[in-house]
Order: sequence, then structure tokens, then C-alpha cells
Amino acid sequence: MNPKAENPGFKESVISGECPDKEGLVVYYSNRCPYSEYHVKTSLMETAQKREIPLKIIKLETMGQAQSAPTPATVFSLYYNGRFVTTDISVCLDSRYDKIMKN
Repeated sequence: MNPKAENPGFKESVISGECPDKEGLVVYYSNRCPYSEYHVKTSLMETAQKREIPLKIIKLETMGQAQSAPTPATVFSLYYNGRFVTTDISVCLDSRYDKIMKN
């Protein structure tokens, strides 16, 4: 243990709940969950297209990318117009999207 070591902490973007992209849906995901890529690239793409919402997909493939992401939840995090929405991957499903986005 190093008493002079810096305390761990979150980036300001994690605390503020914002991501740098301010238009439409932005999703950050990794393959830590075996289903995340399918739901992001299939279900969420269809859901966004149906609603004519721009969608930006950011796959986190390295530790550095995960550490620089605006979210501590690197399995799946969804933002809408720059604001954090959820880490619940079921939002990708058309039948769940509207229910989750209303909250």
C-alpha cells in the first residue's frame, strides 16, 4: 500500500452524466457481455432507424478506450442528446425503448 498514492476517482463526464456527442443516441459498449454487440448492432440500430434518430456506436476494445470513456459502465451505456440514459441493454429492443426513454 502506498499512502502517497492518489485516490481513485471518476472523470468529470461520469459525474456530470454527459458525453461529448450531443445529437441523437450514442452507445458505448464492449464485448464483456456476449449479447451486447448483437443488441447494439441489430436491435438498437433498427429501433433508432424506425424513430429516425441518429445513432453513433462506440465499441470499447482496449483498456485505454474503456478508461477514457465517459461512463464507468463499459458493458453498455446509452446517451441521448449528450445525457446519460441507462445501462439497461433491454433499451435496444423496440418494445422496451419507449418505456425506458420516458423515464
